[in-house]
Amino acid sequence: MKKLFVPYLLRDNCILQRNQTIKFWGYAPMDSPVSLRYEDVQLWMGRLKEKYVDELATADNSQIRFFMVPEKYQFHEKATELTGGAWQAAVGENLVNLSGIGYFFAKREFAQAKVPIGLVQTAIGGTPIRAWLSEDTLNLMGELPFDFAGISEKILQSRVAENENYQKQFALMADATDVGYRENWQRPTSERTQWHKVQLDECWALEDRLPGIVWLKKRVRVPDELVGKAGGTFMDADETYIDGKLIGQTEYQYPPRNYAIQKVKKEFEITIRLHIFGHAGGPRQGKKHVLTIGNVDFNLDEEGAWYFRRGCFLPMKRESIFPQYLPSGLFNGMIYPIRNTVFNGILWYQGESDTKNPTNYGKAFVKLIQEWRRLFNAPQLPFLFVQLPNCGIEQNCWPILRNEQLNGLLLDNTAMIIALGLGEDNDLHPLNKHQIANELVAARMAMVKYRNGYANGPVATKAFIADSNIVVRFNLFDANKLVLKAGTFELDNRTEVIKLGSFFARRNVLKIALPKSITIHHGASIRYAWDNTPSIFIINDLGKPAAPFELPISKFENMDQIFSELY
Repeated sequence: MKKLFVPYLLRDNCILQRNQTIKFWGYAPMDSPVSLRYEDVQLWMGRLKEKYVDELATADNSQIRFFMVPEKYQFHEKATELTGGAWQAAVGENLVNLSGIGYFFAKREFAQAKVPIGLVQTAIGGTPIRAWLSEDTLNLMGELPFDFAGISEKILQSRVAENENYQKQFALMADATDVGYRENWQRPTSERTQWHKVQLDECWALEDRLPGIVWLKKRVRVPDELVGKAGGTFMDADETYIDGKLIGQTEYQYPPRNYAIQKVKKEFEITIRLHIFGHAGGPRQGKKHVLTIGNVDFNLDEEGAWYFRRGCFLPMKRESIFPQYLPSGLFNGMIYPIRNTVFNGILWYQGESDTKNPTNYGKAFVKLIQEWRRLFNAPQLPFLFVQLPNCGIEQNCWPILRNEQLNGLLLDNTAMIIALGLGEDNDLHPLNKHQIANELVAARMAMVKYRNGYANGPVATKAFIADSNIVVRFNLFDANKLVLKAGTFELDNRTEVIKLGSFFARRNVLKIALPKSITIHHGASIRYAWDNTPSIFIINDLGKPAAPFELPISKFENMDQIFSELY
């Protein structure tokens, strides 16, 4: 006989979507009485805590609640129910693992609607888009790996175990090889004859950036008024010591290093043991290295050079194996089990992991939106997504991926946030989530008017030749005109890429002058902002940037007719 089972999404403190029919489900022995009780009155994040200092301390709105779907992947079979999870109020430290964008979006929504707001979070860092699509859809698209049918839990466990053993052996090899680890270089010392000087805010010599372990030391003196106060360091390091005592460590490159110091002495020594796994490690350029004491930032980069010494050279470390990155696993384990939930919209911020291979991302993205809408039985479910922002530290194809993301606007009831300028050129995970959330809230409201697709900035729709010019048309949405600054476009003329810098605009039409010496070849295209961290020189009269684009150049259209349509 089955025991009573209430799905985790329907348990205490859950938020139900208003103004829609809600389906309740569960399992119980035959003929068991079941009753439902709910409130009958509508009542009025950890990584971001340094940027939004007061949010964790002051968040006390129990009418904003969230449910974090437990991370689970499985293949060839869909999970029918979640295996855990609980609704939490957006109060205090509960926010530590909640999406920053999700929280700020909900906060704005609550302020406007004055009704409880519920978030269901399915965010797993580093995942490619195909992990969130079903096996059936990927198979029809021809996007499954050739050996996907042979994937089994046993094989995956074997691969994971092999990877864990490799990572463990690599760490042991690093410790055994590192002279500094054996000789305890973390201890304070005044002996510097075998150390040379480097700056953390400058690019190091190539030899200092090669794979292995390097050590950094600096003697710090702080102002008298800061002595004895609590503080913390922000370091691009793996293990950080104060006077020989470990105060913190981080295992990979992207998180910020925020390590607590209980009491700051007048003078102390900071030692960093830095692991370099790739071919060009070292400090992240443009990131500050500071000692924060109370509300005061003591900038260590302004205190002169650090002492540097190599502990060992190592081979490049293999990338870890993550089964949750494989196709369809997260759809089966995390999306399909919540199929009976009623949602008011989807927020999507993803794509970084697909920049390594952006081919067919746009096709997969359209299929994902369509599949999720079918799964949730909501053909017009609003789908709001963020185009990748600027990022200068990755070598992958960010501009191509951004262009692929534009395909999402081919579907009705979609909205795209153009995030150029909201990223950080030296960080894969920008902290400006509050502004992105504000843009998402504004986009959700604008979708009522623009049901065929909306973007918060100009989107180029067509390029063609007219009167020895390349003409590009834009959709401006609520804006009135394009505003241009100095810059250059790229003409990919099949045999060469040509820079073009003479142009002007009238309302939503951009005209780029072509030198008489250039003949446009068949298959040529025009590109704008085609870089990981491009220069922005097209905005609208509301100050919003245009989306990067690469458009094929079509045949002649009459220029006089084009401009006459504007007046």
